[in-house]
Amino acid sequence: MMRFGFRHAVASELIDSGAPISVVQTQMRHSDPRITLGIYGHVIPQSQRDAIESLADRIQGQLLTEMGIADSAV
Repeated sequence: MMRFGFRHAVASELIDSGAPISVVQTQMRHSDPRITLGIYGHVIPQSQRDAIESLADRIQGQLLTEMGIADSAV
């Protein structure tokens, strides 16, 4: 993998794993977080969808547990 491909992969993984943009900015040595967002911002929407889906699954599981309904029945 070329240097910039690896760099892009690392930054994307950091963002996808929930690292704050300020952390990614520092790791990528960008002078301004707007640079980081401009280059890697496309990763954020998928991360947000994944986080919301994960939260929804946890809430649903908790509700089912409280209602006495087994997860396997759903």
